[in-house]
Amino acid sequence: MFFVATFLPFLVFFMLAAKPQIWKVTMELFPSGNRTRVKEALDQVNVMLRTYLAGNVLVALILMVASSAFFLIIHLDYPFLTGCVSGLLNLVPYLGVVLAWVPPFLIGMVKWDTVGPYLGVAGTILVLHIIAMNVLMPAIVGRRVHLNPLAVTIALLLWGWLWGAFGLILAIPITATIKVVCDHVEGWEPVGRWLGA
Repeated sequence: MFFVATFLPFLVFFMLAAKPQIWKVTMELFPSGNRTRVKEALDQVNVMLRTYLAGNVLVALILMVASSAFFLIIHLDYPFLTGCVSGLLNLVPYLGVVLAWVPPFLIGMVKWDTVGPYLGVAGTILVLHIIAMNVLMPAIVGRRVHLNPLAVTIALLLWGWLWGAFGLILAIPITATIKVVCDHVEGWEPVGRWLGA
């Protein structure tokens, strides 16, 4: 896992460095009569990936603001910094909800000497995590990539089951790319319409 994470920046660098050549040879894979349609599909994938990232940033901001407000209400020290770190950690697949507990727990150790505040923080962060993953992600991110909430939920379950944490991270972009392909391949349009209904 660590090896793959260290390899990723090099892969991205070489992909960006060779983008014009890759684009040209990719277009040459298709007959000249279909190249316009292929270019439109690739442009839509590009737009979709950008809007997916923007949707994730929006969900992260909502989590950071909600966490900061909660920490401010309970008079935790450094509520905004703690809320930002906790909100970002909350987006990590599988372990996010547990990782999001660490910053407020560490800061709370100075002032809390009973288990009650820890349970309250853990419960609130759990609720925020459930809302973010089951309501905000399908509604905000799914809508931005033109996927319906049911398709997003099924995609998260399927790709998460297949590839674990990486599957959860890549589920929406993969499914949205499949939708774009279905929209541009003759005979597959009904699948694209279902994914975006």
